Amino acid sequence: PGIRNRPDKLPYETITYANGPGFRLHRVNYSTSEPSDYATWIPVRNMDRNDVTYRHLSSFPLEDETHGGEDVAVFAAGPGSGLVRGTFEQNFIAYVMSYAGCMGPAQKLNEGCRGGRGAVGGVMATVAGSIVPKLFISIGIVVLSKVLRF
Repeated sequence: PGIRNRPDKLPYETITYANGPGFRLHRVNYSTSEPSDYATWIPVRNMDRNDVTYRHLSSFPLEDETHGGEDVAVFAAGPGSGLVRGTFEQNFIAYVMSYAGCMGPAQKLNEGCRGGRGAVGGVMATVAGSIVPKLFISIGIVVLSKVLRF
């Protein structure tokens, strides 16, 4: 979750921070901030990303980060748009989309999703003979660091 693979098959995190405390924690020898090549970075798959003390990789070492990417503005229109107004943590947006779209872990909280009928705020749509949830959400400046866990 939250990791993608490049063509060379080495995983990388889908969000990084320009600066912050995560710089040294991702280095083989975290006591130095000397320039390095990829051989001195700890592979992402070797790190415990579920640890509460885990810090995302940052490009420049600072004690605190100046922008974490956690808060994002959300603009929505259409069925289910009443679920969002204002600024939210990025992981909340994924759950709203799960709930409204009758998919993923939050679909069980939406009574309209039960029985496979797919509903968002009472609105249903038929496409190519199958019933699917109708949801149009436009999200601006969103970077998700957490991925829904199915």
